[in-house]
Amino acid sequence: MTDEAARKAKNSLWSSRRYVKEAREEKEKMAERATQVASKSAKDDGISTEEASNLVEESRDSALAEGQKEVSRRQKFAFLFIFISIIFLLITADTTPDISCYYDDVGEYVCQP
Repeated sequence: MTDEAARKAKNSLWSSRRYVKEAREEKEKMAERATQVASKSAKDDGISTEEASNLVEESRDSALAEGQKEVSRRQKFAFLFIFISIIFLLITADTTPDISCYYDDVGEYVCQP
């Protein structure tokens, strides 16, 4: 029972790490998309290079900030999941040793670990 619970906790830890890693990758993708959209918009609107540069930088910063919020949210969720898993392990872990007690052939009460 405790082996199974430990395995579940380990799997949840890896799942949480993967979840946060995906959020970070998504943050970078959002920033890249924002840069591309701003660059395309600058070309289409015919604005100056400096204005286009500022627009691209602002959109990238905005997308990175939004992505960071998502990463933080996912990290909090992962931490909560790990915390609940540990609490579950502590509650369900059997700390009493397995002792079998019985009457032997002579009639004596015998306990063995």
